[in-house]
Amino acid sequence: MRDAYIRAEGKRLCSPFASPRKLRNHWMNCQGFTGRAKTFCARQAILDHLDDLEDIYIAEQRPEKIRAGRAKPLSLEKVMKRQGVED
Repeated sequence: MRDAYIRAEGKRLCSPFASPRKLRNHWMNCQGFTGRAKTFCARQAILDHLDDLEDIYIAEQRPEKIRAGRAKPLSLEKVMKRQGVED
């Protein structure tokens, strides 16, 4: 396993995580598909994952808020209307 490196101001810095071959292959594929740098692909993957974690956290908290009376349940119709989804 080799370390992944980040370049900043021309200096080579070690990233905070190791880069196993499979991860490097994913980065290379992303770079090839998007034409973007591996760093961009890694950053985007981290941001996407954090968005997913935030969605999960919100979804887990909603039932607790409803039970505590701090939020009201929404019907599917209201959710679809808010999101602009047609029947």
